[in-house]
Amino acid sequence: MNAIMFATDENYAPHLGVLLKEITSQSSCFFKFYIMADSLCAGTVTNLKDCAKGNNVVFLDVSEISEFLPNVDGYISRTTYARLFLDQFDITEQYILYLDCDIVVTNDICLIFETRLDDYVIGAVVSADGVNERIHELGIDPESSYFNAGVLYIDVDKWKDLNVGQNAIALLTKRGKKMLWKDQDALNLVLERRWKPLPLEWNCHSHHYRSVLHPLLCHFTGPLKPWHYMCNNSYVDIYKKYKKDTPFAAMLYPDFTIMNIIKKNIVQPLRRILKCNHTLY
Repeated sequence: MNAIMFATDENYAPHLGVLLKEITSQSSCFFKFYIMADSLCAGTVTNLKDCAKGNNVVFLDVSEISEFLPNVDGYISRTTYARLFLDQFDITEQYILYLDCDIVVTNDICLIFETRLDDYVIGAVVSADGVNERIHELGIDPESSYFNAGVLYIDVDKWKDLNVGQNAIALLTKRGKKMLWKDQDALNLVLERRWKPLPLEWNCHSHHYRSVLHPLLCHFTGPLKPWHYMCNNSYVDIYKKYKKDTPFAAMLYPDFTIMNIIKKNIVQPLRRILKCNHTLY
């Protein structure tokens, strides 16, 4: 069985529901979904199962992990760290695909599970954001590069044998604020030279959009997500399409304001016209 893991709380649950609908509606295989859940209400659990379209769903309670975390603050939620506790749960599959909730799926993802990791612990995609800076600041061997942790194809046995999660937490505790990208920095340190680069199409984010013609997984790493009114990325339409078929269809844009309506429908088009005219002359 192809296994996929997510982590969510009530805030991100509707977006996970859309992601589940995107996956199950476009894929040619069945899945076992592991959902690391932080205090979900019963209704949300029911709705997420509905979005999974008959695929097996296992909920893993991570509501108590905060006592083991060194710095849960600001925009970083407990669920961000949940994957570090992978070894604390009974995962029966040897390989598992971890996905962030701010991802849009464009096609069948079953081919990802044909990946051979060989002796590597995980497969991941090189980050498009500040790679050289993070490598320098963390002291990572440049030949190892730096990956984005929003999409991870994991060899569960190797992850457990190397105690990846606990070692990452220990680094977070030791280095504190020096870990700018928190668990992602820690995982890059623990897994230095132990990760296999995957195709950019499997975690297309930020500057990747300019070089990837047909992304499979579009990762919205910036402040604007596919559920924001002001997000103009072309792949937002896929999110909207599948959202309509979920119990979360009535969910409103969090940034739907009069000012943003004016900005999107008047100001931004006017700027594009003026820029075009300036280019012509």
